[in-house]
Amino acid sequence: NCFKVLYIISENKPDLLYPHWNFFANHLRSDNNYHKMSAVLIIANLTSVDTENRFEIVFDEFFENLKSKKTIVPIYIVKSSGKIVNYKPDFEGKITDLLLNIENIHLGKQIELVKSAVIESFSEFYENAEKKDEILRFVKNQIDSDSPKTRKSAKEFLIKYGES
Repeated sequence: NCFKVLYIISENKPDLLYPHWNFFANHLRSDNNYHKMSAVLIIANLTSVDTENRFEIVFDEFFENLKSKKTIVPIYIVKSSGKIVNYKPDFEGKITDLLLNIENIHLGKQIELVKSAVIESFSEFYENAEKKDEILRFVKNQIDSDSPKTRKSAKEFLIKYGES
């Protein structure tokens, strides 16, 4: 319940939690995946008020969690990436490269499901993306994914952006 309250605050009044950035950043190193997931979601929201460029400091540590053998934290990192790009457009290139290479980064067995989250994230910033062709190629390659959710996400993305 505490996480839910903090998450709502981070969405609606992120400036109230921004002074506590380090508390959340420290949870990126937790052995507890629920703590990591909570930190990821809250930090993504706090990037909207990150006037001191604190995200730049934790960027590598934040995305290092994509290498997990577990699926839940990487999915939340990927899903938060679109929001981060919209708040911190200077990171679009680095984040796009990570997402495009998710198959080589994520160590878990459910990579096809993670790719669905990648597509969802791309849809949040595709219109302003620098590497539209590479993103489209990635999405088109997911049309035949083993994951029904990923296939559906790919088809919806391609319809939305006129590339069916």
